[in-house]
Amino acid sequence: MALMNVYCDESCKDAHHYLAVGGLCIQSTIEPDAVQALRDVRMAHGQFGEVKWTKNSRHKLAFYKAFVDVFFDLSGKDKMHFNGMYVDTRTFKHSVYNGGDRDLGFSKLIFQLLLHKFGRRYGDQHQMHVYLDARVTQHQPEQMRPMLNADLRKKWGVPNDPFRRITFQDSEKSDLVQLADLLVGCVGATKNGHHKLEGAAEHKTELREHIIKRAIDNEPCGRLNRPNTKRFYVWNFRFHEK
Repeated sequence: MALMNVYCDESCKDAHHYLAVGGLCIQSTIEPDAVQALRDVRMAHGQFGEVKWTKNSRHKLAFYKAFVDVFFDLSGKDKMHFNGMYVDTRTFKHSVYNGGDRDLGFSKLIFQLLLHKFGRRYGDQHQMHVYLDARVTQHQPEQMRPMLNADLRKKWGVPNDPFRRITFQDSEKSDLVQLADLLVGCVGATKNGHHKLEGAAEHKTELREHIIKRAIDNEPCGRLNRPNTKRFYVWNFRFHEK
């Protein structure tokens, strides 16, 4: 089975209407080429600091567009995909389901993303190593792995325990986590309507429009979030009431 690496990040985690999480996945054999392409973009623009949606500025806009273009150029060849989701934070019930632990609730959202949008989509053909943007928490990501594999095997008949590693990755040391940050940041900003606010930063609005246009152009059907969308998919996650 081929090895696939998954790089995840989140956006709008605190004090926003919608929380967004997502990840990009890439075949391990292709990853060195992607990393080199991102380094080449850095060299061409003379930018070597951490790339984040919140750090975008007018003078970095061309660099940020070129940075996300690495994803779309590879995605157009089906060598890299993005899967994300957003959730209405007003529906959180941490006191009911998570013992009041907001961080546990967030870990459960990551679990759902990995289970449905990576495990179910790719697990029958791939083994997966998952790298989550590092954060301070008592809930270690490796604890998810056996539960993810058990759910895939029991509910969907996915054998061979496709999730082989789930760990934290310092975003400052990973251009692929930083690339995921830009894509998830676009999802979060769009769902929260940041581009519609008075005084919205033009450079963030322009980057958002660039990402959306490239995502639409990349899909053979020319539309996003349809059942046959596979290169840039965003899931509207809703909790099931018990």
